[in-house]
Amino acid sequence: MQLEMHANVIRWNGLDGEIRQLVAQKFHRLRSCIGAIAVHLKDVNGPRGGNDADCLVRVSLQRLPDIVIRKRSHDLMDAVHTCLDRAVQSLVRVTGRRQRLRRRGGRKNADA
Repeated sequence: MQLEMHANVIRWNGLDGEIRQLVAQKFHRLRSCIGAIAVHLKDVNGPRGGNDADCLVRVSLQRLPDIVIRKRSHDLMDAVHTCLDRAVQSLVRVTGRRQRLRRRGGRKNADA
């Protein structure tokens, strides 16, 4: 599993290590089906404040479409946590669906 970090954030303050650790924890058991994860952070309004911390997480999967989650929030880490949680939920749903189809022989309906 490869991790890319891109940040255009004024309030970065060494959050790189914390975010890398979060990604490793949240995706640990699902890493076998992940090709790469990209986390993009952006401070939309700069120092003016407001609802301006933007996080985009892109999970590239093997033989499946990418999962892309975006969240904008007042707090940068809140946006990161929300994006990562939603990405894990989506990944569990997609991989579970793929496993169910594989068990059924690739058909949605066993009777058809």
